[in-house]
Amino acid sequence: MPSGRAWRWSWRARLGRNGQAGLPAAVARGAQRALALVPALSLHVCFVLALVLRMAFRMTDPPSWDAVDFTLALDFYDLGRMQPHFPGYPVYIWLGRWVRLVVGEPVLALSTLSALAGAVAVYPLAALAGACGARATVAAALWAVHPLLVVLGVQPLSDGPGLLFFLAVLAVAAGGSTATPPSAGRGLLAGLLFGQLLGVRLSYWPAGVTALAWLAARRWQHGRAPEPGAAGAPAAGNPRLRGRLQAFLPALAAFAAGTVLSAGLWLLWLAGQEGLARYLTLGRAFTYGHFTQWGGTAWTPGSDAWGRLRALLGSSGAVGALGAWYPGGGPARLVASVALVGLDLLATAGWAAGRWQPDPSRQRPACGWGRCYWVAWVLPYGLWVALGQNVDHPRHLAPLVPALLLALARLAGPPGAAAPAGPARGREGAARWLLALLGLAWGATGFALAWEAGRVPPPVVRLADFLATHGDAARSAVFTWEEERVIEYRHPQWTAVRVRSPGYFRQMVAALPPGTTVYVTSPVAVSLGQLGGGQLVVRLEPLARFRGSWLLYPGYHDLVLYRYRQP
Repeated sequence: MPSGRAWRWSWRARLGRNGQAGLPAAVARGAQRALALVPALSLHVCFVLALVLRMAFRMTDPPSWDAVDFTLALDFYDLGRMQPHFPGYPVYIWLGRWVRLVVGEPVLALSTLSALAGAVAVYPLAALAGACGARATVAAALWAVHPLLVVLGVQPLSDGPGLLFFLAVLAVAAGGSTATPPSAGRGLLAGLLFGQLLGVRLSYWPAGVTALAWLAARRWQHGRAPEPGAAGAPAAGNPRLRGRLQAFLPALAAFAAGTVLSAGLWLLWLAGQEGLARYLTLGRAFTYGHFTQWGGTAWTPGSDAWGRLRALLGSSGAVGALGAWYPGGGPARLVASVALVGLDLLATAGWAAGRWQPDPSRQRPACGWGRCYWVAWVLPYGLWVALGQNVDHPRHLAPLVPALLLALARLAGPPGAAAPAGPARGREGAARWLLALLGLAWGATGFALAWEAGRVPPPVVRLADFLATHGDAARSAVFTWEEERVIEYRHPQWTAVRVRSPGYFRQMVAALPPGTTVYVTSPVAVSLGQLGGGQLVVRLEPLARFRGSWLLYPGYHDLVLYRYRQP
């Protein structure tokens, strides 16, 4: 008796012969059309799964400084008051205001925008899967349940919408027919989307480098001049190089024109809101501070290369981007780690056997999609994260996650191809089982994180509520780090003071009226100890502790509120 897999393929073949196996032709054609609808229906199911998982657990409280900035900007836009901070995120704020017309509450409006973007993003991801020869449904299913992507889909931050535009830019650059080079119109559309991406999240600018590299590579492949000495070939110069460059120039010009036109719209709006001179001044100050003071970049004081590499590959990379296990991470993460290791071994075995190369009989993917295309995606953004972003925040690695999902989806075999024979068939079957196991493990972790985000207030919000309940704002002072913004948003009667140094802390405490109760949060206590304020730390008395998931609130997932005993 044939196996289930062989029986399925045999019936597909029979249906493809218009009923010659005994079925009427009309029934065979109907069944064939039904089978053709399965991939599209599966993709829509992944969209619904992603939408439900995110919409059901949207955040209603701002979890961080940035979230408060965006929330306040929905009511009153002012970069000088950090509503929001530079570069202004104008397109993101516009989208948030439109969603708020329906939702009403500002934090929930931004969370809803993230949820919608996270669900819609399965479609440009599917387009990229088709371009690179991966199974779109597998990639979309993994996207729907990936823990980090689920987190970004419930938070009131710009990362979720930014990822949607990021993937849209790449999908346009990678799409199109393989028979002709990408047109100038495709370059124009990619540029228009890229200009809007910069207005949603400027730190995703490497998408423009990737898109241009893909357009150039495709133009390079198709824009070949005749060989020297052939009919129609120029007599002098390098006609091959010149022909390829001339073929790329229309797409480059169209991409640049689209970017300038699209980004120019929101830049003009910003100039009208803030004034061009003021905007540039704020931008210069913010950029300097981000790279050299508090941004967590490679040039921030106290940053070391080994620590950044450890965070990039360990906590943010393996745990955040891969969803792998860490001590105390739970059984679901352990299962995900086992599945990832197994998939890596299968990919290595397939590469060594040379059996997972693209089938020469199949049409070449739309963008060629050799190794250089993966490099053009991962290298620009990877360098930007390593040097110019805070590597302790896993969300900064989010644009690299779709590349991982597409690579994993390729292990399930090319779409629409018959089952392979020999060892390749066994590897492909094992890969599918491991992908299913990985999806279930990611789904369990993603659901747990989403439930916590939507049902349990963030630690900093609980800390602010504790202060409001147990303290007297008129006779108290609270010294914080980035918790300042959330405390004052949550309870405006409280004034939080951001500590810059031990000397600043002593000066501020000495200036307080007698009898003032002084509260200190744990990030301040840690920084005081690191900056030589050990004699101040010993005077701290712990009052309460507030915990949450590290992936949801990196850096502020474990907060302790102290009372400072004055000398």
